[in-house]
Order: sequence, then C-alpha cells, then structure tokens
Amino acid sequence: MPEGDVTIDLDFKDKIPVSSAGGEHVVKSEIYNAPDTYYGVPTADGIPGEEVYLFAEVEDGYKPAKASTDDGHSFNFVYYGPNHDNLPYYCPVRISEGATSMKATISCVKAWKVSSKQEVAFYEPVYGEGETVKFDMKVPVGKKISTVKATTASGKDVAVTLDVPYGSFVMPTEDVTVTVTYEDISSEDKVTVIAHFDEDQYSVSSSTNWDWNFSEGFTMDKDATFYMTVYDNYGDNFYVGVKIGDKATTYPATIDEDSGEYSFGKAFVATGNVVIKVGPTESSVAF
Repeated sequence: MPEGDVTIDLDFKDKIPVSSAGGEHVVKSEIYNAPDTYYGVPTADGIPGEEVYLFAEVEDGYKPAKASTDDGHSFNFVYYGPNHDNLPYYCPVRISEGATSMKATISCVKAWKVSSKQEVAFYEPVYGEGETVKFDMKVPVGKKISTVKATTASGKDVAVTLDVPYGSFVMPTEDVTVTVTYEDISSEDKVTVIAHFDEDQYSVSSSTNWDWNFSEGFTMDKDATFYMTVYDNYGDNFYVGVKIGDKATTYPATIDEDSGEYSFGKAFVATGNVVIKVGPTESSVAF
C-alpha cells in the first residue's frame, strides 16, 4: 500500500445484442464467444470493439466466404474442422465501436472437393475457384517421392508447386485428385544430421525416430524424409536454421494463440548432410 489514498477507475462496457441472419446455402449458423465450440459457448450478446465468432454449416458444393455486418463491415471465414456441433467454419466478427446491435449475414461461394488415394493431408476438404490448395504428403519408410500429379474430374492436369513433402496448387472449377508415386531409396547411402542448440533452453526431437539425439548427431538414409519438432522450454520466441547440403533456410517459430508458447515443426528431405541451429534471433542461426 502506498502512502495516500488510491483511486481505482473501472470502465464497464455494455453488451449489445448480436445475431446471425444466415444466408443463401447456409444450413446452420451460430455465434460463439470464443473461436472454439468446445470451450466457447453460444452467445446472443457482445461488447463493441471486441470480437464474437460466427460458426456456420453450409450445403454440399459450397463454403462460407465472408460475414457482412449490418453496418457495412465484412470479415473472412476460416476452416475450423469437424466438431460436435457440425459447424466446420468460423469467422471472427469485430463489433463496431458505438454499435447498439449487430447482425451478420453469410455469403457463400461454390466449392469443389480435393482427395487422394495416398496418405495426403489437405488443410480443408473443399476449395473455391482460385484458392490455393496446400497439402502434406506422408512418405513411407524406405521410400522417397517420385512423382506428384493433380488431376481434375474431367482428366485435366493441374500445375503443382512442390517443396517435398509439401505441395500446393490453384483450385479449378472441378474436383481434384492428387496422386503420389514413390520409389525405393538406397540404404547404402547415408547422411549425417546434427543440431547446435542450448539444451537447457530448447528441446529438439523427431517423431520419425524418438531415439535420435540431435545434439550428439546421427546418420540416416540419404533422401529419406524426417520430421523435426523444436520447443523453447521457457516459452520464448526463437528461430531455426536448417542447412541441407549447400542450401540453408531460416524459419521462425510459431506462437500458439491459446497458450502463448512458441514451437516449430516441419518435415525435411535429407538430400545431403543436415546441420541445424536453434537460437533466439535470426542472426544466431545464420550459416
């Protein structure tokens, strides 16, 4: 307690009614107080200047694109994923300062499906025309990716951009199937992998082989794919430098919006010897 009286000013904000008007091709929509249908709850009011979260389910062949408020503002939908309320998309909607109520209308666009018979993970199940489709390819042990092809339902080829084991393409106005072929890698050709980092500050591991010790280094098959995860043990921001053969790249850590902690995870193909650096700044991991 300081010497003298203390005055505390509290700024109470009034909540206002919020609602969804739905929209064409919208099956169901509901406003939540958080961007998650598990820890969030449906709400009928919100605070001006803050966000509420509009979740939506739409008809097959469509996806929600934007939510427009009755005072002329619009916001983009993002894919949330399957959930118990069957509301796979949500849109953060900021309530305007000074508003006395807010109603949001949902607009949809036509969308087409993406699929693969191989182990390919797409970030969303459907995409609109012109959207960038990103996907991750799982590589079987002892194999490497030989070819990656995207083909429309009518048999047309779609140009694919590759950063193996990741890929992307621009969505046309048809369903698209991604086909991946593999070939054997030679178990006789080996490369070395080693990481330089403060073991008190950082944890470096691989789900490909939990026994690998990155600080001591190890050998692995050349051209094999491996996944690497890095955590800061104290939750601080960091950078990861990776040099494979003669090619070096620097990556920033990603922050978890819920926990506020930083981490990094990515798959790499060991086409040459691998050297990894982890540090607090970009310059500390430069090669």
